[in-house]
Amino acid sequence: MKTDKEYPATHSMSTSWYMVDDEGNIAIMQFDDNGPIPLGVHQDCNFANNLIFGEGFHNGKIDDSIQLTKEQIEELLGKPHSVSEQDAWFEVVVKIDKSQKERFLNIVNNSKIEYEGCISEELGLYKIDAWNCTKSNDNSIIKGSGLDQIIKAGIIEYVYDYPELNMDANYNPTEGKMDFVKDFNQAPYYIYLQPYWPDTVQKRMNIPSHPVKISQIKKIYHDKILKIPGKFKELEDLQIARWFPSVVLSCKNIMHVENNEYALLPMVDGKDRWVLTDSWVFDFYDFCPIKSDNGCKKCDFKCTLTFSKTDVLEPTILFIVPITFEYTDFWNDEELCALEDKMIALSYIPNVPTKNNCKHMPMDKEEIKAKIKYKALCELFKKSSGWLENIISTLRPNVIIIEDSACCVVQTVFPISQHCIEINKNLYPIYRRSELDTHKEEIIRLSKKPYQGPVSPYSYSIEEMEELKKQGKAHD
Repeated sequence: MKTDKEYPATHSMSTSWYMVDDEGNIAIMQFDDNGPIPLGVHQDCNFANNLIFGEGFHNGKIDDSIQLTKEQIEELLGKPHSVSEQDAWFEVVVKIDKSQKERFLNIVNNSKIEYEGCISEELGLYKIDAWNCTKSNDNSIIKGSGLDQIIKAGIIEYVYDYPELNMDANYNPTEGKMDFVKDFNQAPYYIYLQPYWPDTVQKRMNIPSHPVKISQIKKIYHDKILKIPGKFKELEDLQIARWFPSVVLSCKNIMHVENNEYALLPMVDGKDRWVLTDSWVFDFYDFCPIKSDNGCKKCDFKCTLTFSKTDVLEPTILFIVPITFEYTDFWNDEELCALEDKMIALSYIPNVPTKNNCKHMPMDKEEIKAKIKYKALCELFKKSSGWLENIISTLRPNVIIIEDSACCVVQTVFPISQHCIEINKNLYPIYRRSELDTHKEEIIRLSKKPYQGPVSPYSYSIEEMEELKKQGKAHD
């Protein structure tokens, strides 16, 4: 049994995403800090209101990815008020004089106003953030600012507060259950809330009068929407992890089956079930060259952890990185991010065997470079290379991409020639990261070929897990 499992900071905050039911209705699920959050869901859409105008498909900006009707927009925005009644100009929706659209956009684009998108050109509705056009001490409008200009020109006819859609779930000790509350009246989406702790299922918080349909969303985004069996109007409770492998934090009951991790979570029928929460957990202990020197009985994660991205269940691309690679290195690389749906990424060594005083306090790049020189690193990899060999033999990736500096170390054990690397007498196509642009078409072609690795069940019943434990196939 293991408690309080820790994950990278990208998982330690609320996030939200879209779902669709059998009738084509769209819902928004807001997951709290601990999940469960389905693997592959982007972690940068913090709350339900960050998705209502299609922002989730366009890096937080509003575009035409979702075409809401007039009734749906009115349901979201409520009643407008005059310019003089607006207190703060942080993220507001303005109704403009449509005849002055070009002038409005010209002023906005040449001032400190942040333009966040057009909600409806037909209705003249735009979202802006004009906070930088006001004084910090009293929110008064700065004379001559972009906001001052569009107000004096009579461009803004009305102002709407941006919908908040605030929700919360609090434990009621008297009744021994969670109390779900919200402070909004209506929205055109079915909306669900996952509480902070994962031992409670998700609750439906809103039933729309004019539900958004999947036909209102551009087809190019349909595959990104979570497909839920059933009808939202009949589903007061949900357990998203029943249908999608999900990241779960602070779960008290954890089991491992082969290279996967399962957590015990409640289902809507009142029973518990073991659900897949982390894939490709390759244990380093058997391959660690200094475990005896340190007296380790198992990997205790007190060594410096290296980068890993293992949120794809059937990866056709393996990306091998150096021990100094960081999360920002990946997410700031547009070419790599374009392949993320088919890729898992790992360092050739998962833990740098240098004990730290605090758990999960990795050394930074400069510390690693100072303490572990190239020759020592090659020697370390030579002694522990079975770990990477096991991963490649298990996954059988269609193509491998390797960072150039990682290649220098890996090829000291596994020779690389003519874009091939031999592992257990099998040849795998491999390309350096610096060659990605040149060989992009070939890499994409290979990535689209059928997945060749093992497929794991999404969940097990309690009885099935007990049987696996008896067979020695499952352990805590």
